[in-house]
Amino acid sequence: MNKETTALEETKPIEAAVMRKRRESGFRVLFRNPLAILSFLYLAGMGLAAVAAPWVAPYGPNYMDIDARFTAPGFHHWLGTDHLGRDVLSRMIFGARTTMGVSLAVVMTSALAGTALGLISGFFRKADEIIMRITDLLMAFPPLIGGLAIMAFLGPSVKNVVLALWLVTVPRVARIVRGETLVLREMTFIKAAQMMKAGTGRIMFLHILPNIMSPLVVYFTLLFAGTIMAEAGLSFLGIGSPPEVPSWGLVLSEGRYYMRNAWWLTVMPGVAIFLAVLSCNLLGDGIRDVGDPRQYGKARK
Repeated sequence: MNKETTALEETKPIEAAVMRKRRESGFRVLFRNPLAILSFLYLAGMGLAAVAAPWVAPYGPNYMDIDARFTAPGFHHWLGTDHLGRDVLSRMIFGARTTMGVSLAVVMTSALAGTALGLISGFFRKADEIIMRITDLLMAFPPLIGGLAIMAFLGPSVKNVVLALWLVTVPRVARIVRGETLVLREMTFIKAAQMMKAGTGRIMFLHILPNIMSPLVVYFTLLFAGTIMAEAGLSFLGIGSPPEVPSWGLVLSEGRYYMRNAWWLTVMPGVAIFLAVLSCNLLGDGIRDVGDPRQYGKARK
């Protein structure tokens, strides 16, 4: 008994060293992709600016200076002013709080609800038919069209935008989790856990869920990018956030009437949306490489 205990104690440092080496290899793979690092820094910077908007923005989001209408980008107004004399940079910073906040809320709530529904649907055959028919009904409409229909019924509001986008994204997350669960449910280690009388909750959350997190994290970065575009699209059409709450889509929508005389009113929010979506996609590619075994063991360039 003492020898067995000693042997188990000796294996713990070895397992810890192996896990440490795997983490180091993952970071090495990620840092080998400079675009992913730059994308993460950009998104992190935008997130910090959005959180600290009242202290970072030079003006209030709705502060108007009529004498400074259509001021081109310069020293006093780095991104210019709009048709009401409002500082575009300030509205962009506060708009990031709305756009990225909505996207983050949608992704987090969709991840929780969709993952739970997908696990239940993939593991329990009786619940699978009911859950999948409901998801088929919700997925019958494209995300933007479904969001338009829901927002037309609920009315413009930030909470309603979150609810509308949540309803159209949860079925897609559930579909992906269900597919991965169906594959893992037939694997040998799951059968072995069932033979050892492991509980259903233990199998789902300790054996299946950790093995599907890698593709899910990549998908969530892409979902974040898609949600940014969807929220901007709804606000651009005037059925997203209300006029008193700035967002990137709303700033872009207000500037489209003055494109010839004030190009910065459409270029600046358009560039912000483009860079945010591009950064999410590049970060997703970097995270995907971390989970790819073929990336390990390569020599540094």
